[in-house]
Amino acid sequence: MNLLQMIAAQGPLAWLVLAILMTLSVLVWAVIGLKALVFSRVEKGYAALLDASRRSRFEDVRHWCLAQGGNPFARLFLAAARELDEVGGAPAADWDRWLAQREVLLRGLQQARRREAGGLRRYLPLLASAGNVSPFIGLFGTVWGIMRSFHQIGLEGSASLTVVAPGISEALLATAAGLFAAIPAVVAYNHFRSRTDWLLSRMDDVADEAISLLERERLRGAEPGRAARMER
Repeated sequence: MNLLQMIAAQGPLAWLVLAILMTLSVLVWAVIGLKALVFSRVEKGYAALLDASRRSRFEDVRHWCLAQGGNPFARLFLAAARELDEVGGAPAADWDRWLAQREVLLRGLQQARRREAGGLRRYLPLLASAGNVSPFIGLFGTVWGIMRSFHQIGLEGSASLTVVAPGISEALLATAAGLFAAIPAVVAYNHFRSRTDWLLSRMDDVADEAISLLERERLRGAEPGRAARMER
C-alpha cells in the first residue's frame, strides 16, 4: 500500500515517465514469452529433421517437411527441394552436371538461410532498444524529481524531510522503474541472441545434410567404379 500511495502522489511528468517505462516492461516480457515458445519449438524441429534425414530418402524427408508448417528448418530443406526441381535432375553417373547443380543448390540454401535468419531475429531489436533506452528514461525521471526537491526547498526556505521527500521519492521510483524495464531486456537480448546464433549454425548443418543426402543417393545409384572413386 505504501508503494501505491507513493505512485499516486507523483506529479504529471513522473506519471508519464512511469507509464512509458511500464509499457516498455510489458512489451519486453511479452517478447520474452513469445521468443521462448518459438525457440523451443524450432529447436525440437531441428532435432526431428535431423532424425528424419538420417533414416529416410530425400523425397521422404521432403514429404515430412511439408507437414511441419512453421518450422524454419523444414522450410530450409524444402527450399533445397524447390531448387532441385527448378534445375532438374541429372543422371546418377553425370557427376559434372551434378557439381553444377550443387552450386545452384548451395546458393539457394544460403538465400533461404538469410530469410529464416530474419525471422529468428524478429523482435530482438525491441529488446535491445528497451535495454538501452529504459535507464535513460528512468534517469530523466530521477533528475526531474531532484529538481522538484530543490524547487520546493527554494519555495519553503527549508530543507526538512517533509519538503524534500516527495521529490526524492519521485526520483528513486523513476530509477527503480528504469532498471525494472532494462535488466530483463538486456538479459533476454543476450540470451536469445546466443540461441539465434546457435540455430543459424544448425541451419548450415541442415543445408549440408540436404546436400549430403542427395549425394549419398546419387552414389548408391552411380556405377560401382565411379562411386568407389568418389568415396576415395
